[in-house]
Amino acid sequence: MENNNFNFRYISKYEHFNALKDLVLKLGDEDWRYFKDRNTIASQNTYTMPIIYPPKSIFSEQSHRHTDMFSGHINLIESQLSATVKRAILTNLPSGNSISRHKDTGDFLNKHSRVHLPIVTNEFCTFTVGDEIEHIPEGQFWEINNTGKYHSVVNDGDFDRIHLIVDIA
Repeated sequence: MENNNFNFRYISKYEHFNALKDLVLKLGDEDWRYFKDRNTIASQNTYTMPIIYPPKSIFSEQSHRHTDMFSGHINLIESQLSATVKRAILTNLPSGNSISRHKDTGDFLNKHSRVHLPIVTNEFCTFTVGDEIEHIPEGQFWEINNTGKYHSVVNDGDFDRIHLIVDIA
């Protein structure tokens, strides 16, 4: 990152968003509930599906269960963002839930930019970093600079919020 003096930065719309959303909406409850380890890190209220994860992660052998399913989109995202995706996860925050205020830390996060792509969201879903609150619309890439900063998410809408989060270099 060239300039770290921001919380949220709009990048662009994802050119292949509708195809990605159609793919994500085909996932079932068993897909979302398969990985339980990450739910204890930031929130017991989220479901996380790893797509690409570094070796020796908390997901261990399970980390690549859906890699093939999403590999085409990961390649398109790398091309559109002119970057390499080092980690990619889908997160599902059910309606009426939140991710409590916390800080992300670590060497990996300090070396990479975190980009969110909302797949499903609603106007009552907001992301807070520091004192800044944003609703991030579907289909748009936003860099979120929350490493070492307090941040939280609230989904007060009537349906789940699903984001693809990619850490890029």
